[in-house]
Amino acid sequence: MNLYDGNGMGTGTMLDRLRSTGTGRDIALDIFKQKYQYLILRIAADYKLNSAEADELLSVVLREVWQHAVSEHYNDPRKPFRAFLRTVIKRRALDLLRKRTRSKLVFEADQKATSDSNADDVDWNKKADAAADAAFSEQITAPQFDKLYYRNLILCGLKELRGKIEEKTYQIFDLAMIKRRPSKDVADFFDVSVNYVNKVKRDNCERLRQIIQELMEHGDDLPYSSEDEFEQEVTATVGNFKEWA
Repeated sequence: MNLYDGNGMGTGTMLDRLRSTGTGRDIALDIFKQKYQYLILRIAADYKLNSAEADELLSVVLREVWQHAVSEHYNDPRKPFRAFLRTVIKRRALDLLRKRTRSKLVFEADQKATSDSNADDVDWNKKADAAADAAFSEQITAPQFDKLYYRNLILCGLKELRGKIEEKTYQIFDLAMIKRRPSKDVADFFDVSVNYVNKVKRDNCERLRQIIQELMEHGDDLPYSSEDEFEQEVTATVGNFKEWA
């Protein structure tokens, strides 16, 4: 399934679809999951959540965004969608860390219980929250989140691009632009001209930009000031999300 259908998938459209019912809502939820699952799972890994917790984080974030869409709690056109998404992910990740810490503390107390233990007097919720909050203190900053947010969209864009062009063309683009191999080496490998390699690189780099722009939510724009900066970020994205690229 394409992440957008030619009419764009800006936040307004996405939230409108999330407010729909029946199959329209299910499609919108599936699109949201496809679009942001790499970001959410990557952040789960950075917060050291295990695989079950990461899956739960993906599920609860998806549900909360849908609930906000239905209740229209998120409707401020001045606030970038990524800021709203960052807040949801951060809060739900902390909830999961608190839940895990609480279970661990209770288990350890049960193991150490003695006849004169005051375990029953312990406020496990408060103690677990304090321990989880301390572990969460080195949280991902807003700039770090934004970098991951845009890299997530680049990754989605690359997957879209690969489905729209011939495999050989994408391989040339991959070597010349993403892996930054010299154009002559790529041309020799594929038995094509250097000019052709440069054209593939240039044309599909622009096409990738256009695809990513279609994926943008309101209040967002690509933050790269030059073509070279954009190309370097595409290369970094594949390395950063290598398990999903």
